[in-house]
Amino acid sequence: MESLGRSLNYIFLVMLTVFTIKITLAYKLSVVEEKVSLTIEQIILFLMCLLGHGYLIMYNGISQQGLTILGLNILILSFFVYGSQILPHLEPVVWHIVAMLHLIGSIMLHRLEPALGFKHTLFGILGFFAMIIVVFILRKIKKADRLTLFYIILSFVVLLSVNSTEFGATNWLQIWKIRFQPSEIVKILFAFSLAGIFREKKTIQGLIKGSLFCGFLVLILVMQRDLGGALLFFVTYIVLSYMYTQKRWLPFLQISGLAVASVVAYQLFSHIQVRLISWLHPFDYIDDMGYQITQSLFAFARGKWMGTGLMEGMPKRIPVVNSDFIFAAIGEELGSFFVLLMMYLFYLLIIILLSQCQKSKSRFGLYTSVGMAVMLGFQGFLIMGGVTKLLPLTGVTFPFVSYGGTSLVISIVSIGLIEVMSKSTYQKKPYVYHRHTLISLKLFMTVLYVVLISHFTYFIVAQSEEIQLNSYNKRLETIEKDILRGSIYDSTGQKLAYSAYSKDGVQRRVYPFDHMYAHVVGYTNPGKTGIEHDLNFQLLNSNQNFFQQLKRTISANQHQGSDVYLTLNHNLQRIAAESLQGKKGAIIATDPTTGKILAMVSKPDFNPNTIHQNYTTLSEDQLQAPLINRVSQGVYPPGSTFKIITALTYIREHSTDFSYVCTGKAVFNEKIIHCYKDKAHGLVSIKEALAYSCNTAFAVMGEAITPESLEKTATDLYFNQTLPYPYLHQQSRFSLPENPSSSLRAETVIGQGKTLITPLHNAMIASSIANGGLMLQPYLVDYIVNPDGIIVEETSPTGYETTLTPEEIKAIREYMVATVDIGTGKQLKNSQYTVAGKTGAAENPFGISHAWFIGFAPVENPEIAVSILVENAGTSSGNAVPIAKKLFNAYLGEREDEL
Repeated sequence: MESLGRSLNYIFLVMLTVFTIKITLAYKLSVVEEKVSLTIEQIILFLMCLLGHGYLIMYNGISQQGLTILGLNILILSFFVYGSQILPHLEPVVWHIVAMLHLIGSIMLHRLEPALGFKHTLFGILGFFAMIIVVFILRKIKKADRLTLFYIILSFVVLLSVNSTEFGATNWLQIWKIRFQPSEIVKILFAFSLAGIFREKKTIQGLIKGSLFCGFLVLILVMQRDLGGALLFFVTYIVLSYMYTQKRWLPFLQISGLAVASVVAYQLFSHIQVRLISWLHPFDYIDDMGYQITQSLFAFARGKWMGTGLMEGMPKRIPVVNSDFIFAAIGEELGSFFVLLMMYLFYLLIIILLSQCQKSKSRFGLYTSVGMAVMLGFQGFLIMGGVTKLLPLTGVTFPFVSYGGTSLVISIVSIGLIEVMSKSTYQKKPYVYHRHTLISLKLFMTVLYVVLISHFTYFIVAQSEEIQLNSYNKRLETIEKDILRGSIYDSTGQKLAYSAYSKDGVQRRVYPFDHMYAHVVGYTNPGKTGIEHDLNFQLLNSNQNFFQQLKRTISANQHQGSDVYLTLNHNLQRIAAESLQGKKGAIIATDPTTGKILAMVSKPDFNPNTIHQNYTTLSEDQLQAPLINRVSQGVYPPGSTFKIITALTYIREHSTDFSYVCTGKAVFNEKIIHCYKDKAHGLVSIKEALAYSCNTAFAVMGEAITPESLEKTATDLYFNQTLPYPYLHQQSRFSLPENPSSSLRAETVIGQGKTLITPLHNAMIASSIANGGLMLQPYLVDYIVNPDGIIVEETSPTGYETTLTPEEIKAIREYMVATVDIGTGKQLKNSQYTVAGKTGAAENPFGISHAWFIGFAPVENPEIAVSILVENAGTSSGNAVPIAKKLFNAYLGEREDEL
């Protein structure tokens, strides 16, 4: 049935296209008063009725209700089509368009809620007969233009008769079990009233009367929270008052007054504030006041050009879908091509009606028919603009299409009145009006609908894919089933993740290297993490242009997402993963000159191929925490790696060389600071102190610098703030009070105390020193390729200036080189390349110290920077440094091989 529903969309689209073309040609011929045949249009109407309602009857199961809806729709189509040909005052082209719009609405209501589809058709029939009766009565009244006071009084009586509230608007009247909207009836009375006021020769008194009448009605509607009705009345008043006065400055003055009134109303009424805010920022309030419009946009985005097919979308997720948002339901299931044709058809209907108005031989008939045509045209523009986010929502219905008994009946009656008023005469002499006025009005309507159609087209072409893949879209799970998710590659072309279909047609995600890329690539079930989460949109987005998308849609090809190429180096990732096997820790390697992440490993880890089977166990394991990416989310005492910050602060505050005699330990306010194994380093400079990682020397340095200076240096290097890193990460933390005790100061300057840092942040600090003080934003995504092999997005390096000066960089580099040449990192000294680094052993209250190493190589022209943490491992020289050596050898060896 699913494929049948989608096939039906193609048939519907062809039929509506032919219908629209034929109706347009028929209108053009009718203008020059040629006799036109509407046979093909009639065949399309009845055939579409049989196919649409017939399909729904088959889908839901044959029932008396379904067959009744089908029979009633055939009946009302016959009334619209053949009634307009029999009755001399009705224009067949007009009623064929009304028939098509009503048919589309009835099919969608039958799909959404059959009971409403049944009522919608009954109201259509009622509206047609009501139109005939009203038109008959009006034609018998010879002095309808003399009943202005009656129309005005009746307008206020009907509008003030409301006694029921729905959706926040108190604009309903309930009599026993019957409910209707009085404001719909007032639409006709409003047009008759203004026409009566303006039927005499233009005077300032006439304009004042019309303005006061409109002003009081609009005020009542605003108080009833019927903003859509208020706006319709005011726009109609602007048009008719301009036709009456022929003063070009008047509309500008009236629109300015509307703007001022809108600002005042915004300040006074909270519901107006809600409407405006939900229009401007719907996704910021998606669970509250932005829910309606976002669900509407999700529906249009899901349907794209050809729609999901009848019964295959999720339109019932849209609030008030039967009335205010039925247009979005049509967009989701029948597609945007279908919607665009509907927009054009409705616009064409208004243009034809305005052409009918031009035939009026009396001022009263002209103003009345123009007023009702403008209300219909602007109402359609308001609702279609509202559900597509071109305009704020106003709560009006889509004429002939939305469910709403009163609205449907009054819309049909209005069409009949427009036609009869345009052919009636209430004056002995024909009224001569300024023809350019109606031409300008047609042009105005044309501009409105061109803007509407252009806005909607732009949304579908440029924004719909991003909207439909929004994580708040409840259709996302269904959408993903229809899209072959893109693959993820490393920089060498290794496929790290791809999707494949099982024998039963279910898409599954495959991770060829099991644990190796677990945290960085992530998983898709349950939920999403890592690149799978952060690049979810691109992995599901084809990133194809309009013509490519259209070709894929028409040919019904599989929708494929784009492939993502990462900066990761498979060999480095493998070495890092193997080096931490059986341990807890984190390793990150980057290119310090670009910010590319070359390797990222966190242990313990998991197998993303099987995580859906043991997710609960893994997520509850707080001791091992295998789901946490320790590189970016784990925070640890930095230990001796923080001495780089302390040394930098010291050389900023002191121009003289540092000199200290280390005896292996020293007391600071009853706190004994030990060097490793109480080894006495003797006389040391600042360079030697860093190289030997002399704790007591740095504790003494800490006494010579101010807490404020140390905090400033830490802040300059992004402690206590979000890192320039686009993915999920923890902030590193630094805390030292203004007047710390000697013991707290001593602990802090050697990387203990309350200071915490992520391995990611430590890598960025090392990279900044390697790159001359410029901190490059680390990034994982190198480029993205669409299904046609075209690169659609490529990451460029982004640098962030630090306060490090060339002199400071030179000094810190010299100290880090000494660490490798004569200090704790001597294992890295070799004849192939030079290394700058800093080791660290970070004490923690939960066990053995953590082992740290940060550094980069070659020193003269850095190509790789690393940050390595091995939890509870003890010395860095025995645990972290050997891993760094493997990484440097592997990567720099690759570079030499390339040369």
